[in-house]
Amino acid sequence: MTQLGEAVAIGLIAPTPDPETAQAQPFDEQFQFVDQAGQPLGPARYEVLKSDGSRLSGVSDGQGVIPRIEDPNPLSVRVRFLGLVRSA
Repeated sequence: MTQLGEAVAIGLIAPTPDPETAQAQPFDEQFQFVDQAGQPLGPARYEVLKSDGSRLSGVSDGQGVIPRIEDPNPLSVRVRFLGLVRSA
């Protein structure tokens, strides 16, 4: 069983301001959990901690992909891998 800290969330963690307009861009990212060899880990329980103080949690799909996180404001997020979901 994969333990906490053995998974990696692939994706951009903080938005990058557009240098052309010098305005911060909305946050729009999707993440996937993979093992050290780059193989998908899923389904997995996760928690997303957003810089605005809100939290999201759920279960990724079978390929370790969590739903897209969208916000009209710039954000930074921390995606936490909480463990694989065991099949019955």
